[in-house]
Amino acid sequence: FTSFTRSIEKTKYLCENLKKANPRIKLIVIGAPIGYESRDFLEENEAVDAVVFGEGEYTFSLLCRALTTGEPKLPSIRGLAYRAAGRIYVNNAMPPVRLESLPFMYEKLPANSGEVINYQTSRGCPYNVSYSTEGPLTGIRVLSVDRVKEELSYLIYKRPDEIVFLDPVFNWDKDRACEILKYIISIDNG
Repeated sequence: FTSFTRSIEKTKYLCENLKKANPRIKLIVIGAPIGYESRDFLEENEAVDAVVFGEGEYTFSLLCRALTTGEPKLPSIRGLAYRAAGRIYVNNAMPPVRLESLPFMYEKLPANSGEVINYQTSRGCPYNVSYSTEGPLTGIRVLSVDRVKEELSYLIYKRPDEIVFLDPVFNWDKDRACEILKYIISIDNG
């Protein structure tokens, strides 16, 4: 499950009931609301087998491989908290990813008319504060405006009901934000 602050209680409820229905199922939760409190989350939610914290793309991929092939071993997967032999383990964090290195996920997943699409053009916190859920002291990382325009063109062509920008501080760079917004207005298909 990917969980946001607004859905964390629903995620807990679903995990608890899924585990009751099938005790052998592996339940993994990913999301900012639990990132810095992974151990506490696992202690309070016995149905959950693992938590992917931080930026989860690479961690989740490694975890899936580990669960299907046995390699890599769970203690070596950065950004993972998990249960094993009745104990909870919390590994070191995965370093922040370079956003340009991530593939555009909607090339592989359908983005259809009538859907709500979650889209992110930046991560991190530009303000160098210790309390940010976006990774304190990591700075801001962005997709190039050219890549954002290309991806938005594809998404708008697919005619979703809504495109939700998940950027923690979309307008941190006024010029960049304005360029993206002007582009959206220029290609809006109604």
